Amino acid sequence: MTEIKGFSRKNKHKIKYFNLPSAQRPILRNKEQPAPVPPLGDQIEDVFDITTSLSIKSNEFTPSGSSSITGEPHILNQSELNDLVRDLELSKSKAQLLGSRLQQWNLLEKGTRISFFRKRDSQFLQLFSKEQDLVYCTDPLTLLQELHLPEDPTALRLFIDSSKLSLKAVLLHNGNKYQSVPLAHTVNMKET
Repeated sequence: MTEIKGFSRKNKHKIKYFNLPSAQRPILRNKEQPAPVPPLGDQIEDVFDITTSLSIKSNEFTPSGSSSITGEPHILNQSELNDLVRDLELSKSKAQLLGSRLQQWNLLEKGTRISFFRKRDSQFLQLFSKEQDLVYCTDPLTLLQELHLPEDPTALRLFIDSSKLSLKAVLLHNGNKYQSVPLAHTVNMKET
C-alpha cells in the first residue's frame, strides 16, 4: 500500500507509488520498442470463438446439491419463502416487498401468500401484556414452545440489561446455539 500521509499539495509529487502490472505507468515507446498493435476485427472473433467453445465444453460441472442444470427459475413455496425471509432477517415491510416482487416475476407457487408477513407476529401477541411503558411476557414456557426452543431451565439464563433510559430482560441459551428470547422491555422507566 502506498503511504500518502504527511504529504501536502506542494509536495505530493514526491509520493512513491508501487510498480504493479495491474496499474503500470505509461511506457515511452521508440523504434526499438514499438507500441503493440491492437488485433483486427477477424482476430477478435477468433478469440471469442475459442472462449465460447471452452465454456460449452465445461458445462459438465454440476454444483453440489443439484443433479443437473436446467436453466429454469426456481419457484418458491410458502415454507421456502418464509425461510428466505428469516435467513435475510427482513422486516415486515421488506418481506412483503420481496414477496410482491417475486410474485410479479412469477417466482412463487400458486397459493403462496405474501400477506402472511403482515401478521406474522400475531401468534406471539397473546403471550405479551402491556402496562404503561412496560411490555412483558406472561407465559415464557409457551413462548419457548412457539419458537421451537428447548424448555430445559438449566440450558437458559436470564439476562437483564438496563441503562438510564431503558430496561430489557431476555432469556439466553447457555451454549449460544439458539437466539435470545425477549421477555420484557421498557423505556423511560426508572430503576428502583
